Amino acid sequence: LGGTAISIPVSVVAKHFPASNRTIATGIVTCAGSFGFFVSPLLVRYSLIEIGWEITILYFCFLLGIGLIVSLFVSTPKIPAGTNNQDNKQTASEALREAFTNKSFIFLTLGFFVCGWHIALVATHIPKYMMDKGMPDWTAAMILALVGVFNMIGTLGSGYLATKFSKKKVLSAIYLLRGVSLIYFLFLPPSIFNSVVFGVTFGLLWLSTVPPTNGLVGHIFGTKHLGLLYGIVFVSHQIGSFLGAYLGGVFYEMYGNFDYAWYASIALSIFAGVIHLPIKEKTIERAQPA
Repeated sequence: LGGTAISIPVSVVAKHFPASNRTIATGIVTCAGSFGFFVSPLLVRYSLIEIGWEITILYFCFLLGIGLIVSLFVSTPKIPAGTNNQDNKQTASEALREAFTNKSFIFLTLGFFVCGWHIALVATHIPKYMMDKGMPDWTAAMILALVGVFNMIGTLGSGYLATKFSKKKVLSAIYLLRGVSLIYFLFLPPSIFNSVVFGVTFGLLWLSTVPPTNGLVGHIFGTKHLGLLYGIVFVSHQIGSFLGAYLGGVFYEMYGNFDYAWYASIALSIFAGVIHLPIKEKTIERAQPA
């Protein structure tokens, strides 16, 4: 489960469940994707060493083919669970205008940019960073594998917490804790133990932003156009991913290290933690049709 396609399965799942269970269901779907993220670094490293990149690509094409076949059997309810007839009459253009004039939607979109930055920066540049710190070459794969394992716990946990507590506060806490995890990892001496701690803690926070973010979009705007609106939020995530991966490389070429990229990540954690707090967790009351 990766790339922009993540907006599709979580929105489809959300349409099958009422608001009370929506974030938990989203957490389960994201958790399944996290298992793939756990297996992938280990499988790729083993496959590249044993059989080379050509056969490795064929394996991944085979897995993608399985996903394609399974997707053909996925259905979407015509009337999303928990949605009234009034919501169903809103057009896509009306939904877009409503979203882009809503400050909570803008704040949520800006916050998800930070999520993308963090994920792409770590996933892309952690191998080179660990090599520069003199760590064994398997350390980066271990970190990414731990991220995948503990992300399963994190996404399920955040989905559950988002049903019990304020979704915006859950998101704010996740982003601020990411900053704490980064500070621990960057400013303490490099070691296997600290690498494990980082893999575990950052893994718990990796995609744990998805269930409450998706839940907020559905709670505020309803679920008919959830795929469209969450897709726009996720575009911001992908822009952040591009800049996290690209600027990480730019900073390394300019300064010979990733320090400024990491500093920016910590600052963005604080920014995202703060910007979610003004979000209004209230369903929009639309005028009754004449």
